[in-house]
Amino acid sequence: MTSEEQTVRVGDVQVKLQTPQWVWNRKLYPLKVTYTNVGDAPVEMMDPSQCPYIWQVEDASTGIVPQPERAVGYGCTTEFRAPILLGPGESLRVTKKAIVDGFPKGEYRIPAEVLPVHSEYRSPTEPLPMQPRVEEVHPKPQEVRFELR
Repeated sequence: MTSEEQTVRVGDVQVKLQTPQWVWNRKLYPLKVTYTNVGDAPVEMMDPSQCPYIWQVEDASTGIVPQPERAVGYGCTTEFRAPILLGPGESLRVTKKAIVDGFPKGEYRIPAEVLPVHSEYRSPTEPLPMQPRVEEVHPKPQEVRFELR
């Protein structure tokens, strides 16, 4: 199975996203994500595995999210986990899961806006901000396209 890869940077965090070009008919489509602190100081980030699911998978030709009957029962905890501290050069690898349970075979896309590159990052020595700081993502992430066989 071949995969595609894209790497973006958000402040001092480099995010590498690896996605298969196709999967056999299954319930979840895997997105392997590696967060690496490429800066000189520790970075604190919200735990990206707190909610491993992505619901916004669209039919590539219509842009509509399929609503099959059996794609229920996926949920995330509402309890916030402690932030994760990444020291300089340290990485964290997680697998996000796009829900494709009950989808017919075909071409699908995950919009760039919902890819797991956006998170809250800050230096642990900074006071907590009143509003979350949104870092620019460079380069802009690209949508993920894949085939469900």
